[in-house]
Amino acid sequence: MTRSTTNRRNRAKGQEYERRLCRALESAMPGTRWKRRTQTRGARVDGSDVEGTDAQGRPVLVWIEAHNGTQKLEDKLSQAIRDAPEGWRPIAVAHRPASHYSNDRARMMLSDLLELLGMPGRITEAAEGLPIETEWSRVLMVLGKWWGEK
Repeated sequence: MTRSTTNRRNRAKGQEYERRLCRALESAMPGTRWKRRTQTRGARVDGSDVEGTDAQGRPVLVWIEAHNGTQKLEDKLSQAIRDAPEGWRPIAVAHRPASHYSNDRARMMLSDLLELLGMPGRITEAAEGLPIETEWSRVLMVLGKWWGEK
């Protein structure tokens, strides 16, 4: 198999995963619309892998970096934190090859999780900047609860 064929398959695999994430986010957060962002090879384009809007077309302030492969989730979270605008909640989501999609993992900052749960200020100085990792399905439940309370 040539390198270009492999690269083409990897891009298609990533695009399908991003579409899967969009469907999951729309299901968890009724009234939102999620779509893949166009990715360009070699050029820097600002934006998360998927973006959401509410019924009025305003952005949902969640910055998602997705990966369908073996890259470390820590690296994707670092990328999300670096690229996310102020006030957005960066989340890294990963699917490991040869595993079921229900086993997808998510990594985010503890302070962002507590904020989404309606408990800002519960974070101690020692826990500031602490990342957490959990199942993607749990993050979807938290996002759904947060969205339902808006």
